[in-house]
Amino acid sequence: MDVVSIAESDLDSISDLLKYEPPTKPPTVDQVLESTHWQFSKKWIKYIYAMFKSECPNGRMRFPEFKKLLSFYLPDRVSDAYLERMFKAICYNTVNKETITFKDLIETLALLHSNDPKINAEWTFRLINPKSYDKITFNEFHEFVKSVFLLTGREKRARVDSILSDYRMDNSTTCGIKKRASFIFHQLDSSGKGFITIQDLERNFYSQPFIFVHSNREK
Repeated sequence: MDVVSIAESDLDSISDLLKYEPPTKPPTVDQVLESTHWQFSKKWIKYIYAMFKSECPNGRMRFPEFKKLLSFYLPDRVSDAYLERMFKAICYNTVNKETITFKDLIETLALLHSNDPKINAEWTFRLINPKSYDKITFNEFHEFVKSVFLLTGREKRARVDSILSDYRMDNSTTCGIKKRASFIFHQLDSSGKGFITIQDLERNFYSQPFIFVHSNREK
């Protein structure tokens, strides 16, 4: 074997090693109870972990496994586009932005149980723009409102594979979504900055927590 072949063989071996991901050790049940402020029972935590482990033996969950896990509980209720937003929101503070651990998942589920305006604002900010830490533009907010519309609900619309997918809507629906997004955006951006901050969202959750769904004051 010549030198070049040996070098190529060594590089292949290194590449294989880099692809290897050692199993992630899960937290103990008691640690989960403490980190989630005892919001779940031991039995439920063990059940969810068994489901997680069956999908991800190495302890790291990617979006396809996440979608499969949640689709089991939410069939025909949530579009794939919205599930992808949820996954990216969970990845918000993770080192690896492509995978989540059981700890990431269970702590997020606990977060969603909270009625604290500050926590609700943080989660909503992650959903709208998982790549930003300071502001949300109108275009980003508009895309979020569009993804909320794509929630399949009772109508059982066809699932959308990705938040990047080009889902075709009629002109009336498109205009209605943009009008709705513009109305809410300007309510949140009451000072006219041209963008929304997490403080704007927090103020909304303190004053009228259902603005995204129940506000009917558009003109």
